[in-house]
Amino acid sequence: MSAEERERKLQQMTSDAQSMDSDRARTAALLKAKADKDKEEDVRNMHSKEKEADFLAMVHKSTFMSGTSSVSDRVAQRAHYRQKGDLDNDDNGFLKR
Repeated sequence: MSAEERERKLQQMTSDAQSMDSDRARTAALLKAKADKDKEEDVRNMHSKEKEADFLAMVHKSTFMSGTSSVSDRVAQRAHYRQKGDLDNDDNGFLKR
């Protein structure tokens, strides 16, 4: 390899490294700008999220904490999900698995 070829390759590698560095810097700046924009948007939307959370809390309270049902009503409603069986004497019970 002649000195001219070596010098040309060195110049090419230098220019490639500089362009790669500038691309990385541009990408980092774009990502930072996007992160800042997302952060500002999150701050703006926080108030609406609080309203949404209040709405969900109200729905939850009206659904599960209504004053008309008693504990026995809730037990009867959940009877389908209750585990059945003799827990002490059942060899194939769910506690033995």
